[in-house]
Amino acid sequence: MLPVHTVSEANLREHWRAKHARSRKQKSDTFMVLRSKLGLVPPKPPLRVTMERIAPRNLDTDNLARAGKSTRDAIALWLGIDDGSPLVTWEYAQSKPVPGGPRFGVRVTIEAVGTSTRVLSTGPSARQATCAGGSTPLSSPT
Repeated sequence: MLPVHTVSEANLREHWRAKHARSRKQKSDTFMVLRSKLGLVPPKPPLRVTMERIAPRNLDTDNLARAGKSTRDAIALWLGIDDGSPLVTWEYAQSKPVPGGPRFGVRVTIEAVGTSTRVLSTGPSARQATCAGGSTPLSSPT
């Protein structure tokens, strides 16, 4: 899971610097976790990317997409593709945190669309990512 705390930015009234700082941190954190957990070479398109927001409260669908914008930008950067490209389908989901687990985060699943489906996921925790097809864990040292 990405250690990203997403908020409903459409309803926030805050100074532009605070919004910019949060966006920059979310992009940086997302990009670094993707590179360290899923590797330097991203999968080739066409792809389906699902971003699952983990938080105590749910957002409506338009706020959900807006809350994930910085994370989406960082994923697109890691993929080396524009986030508006027709080669990537973006899906959004949300769920409540697991008791005893992190209260906030984003779980990212990347699926290759086509003949052979390979799934990359930031997994059940910030320390482990999984790759379906063999379910081999990609662990970070620490």
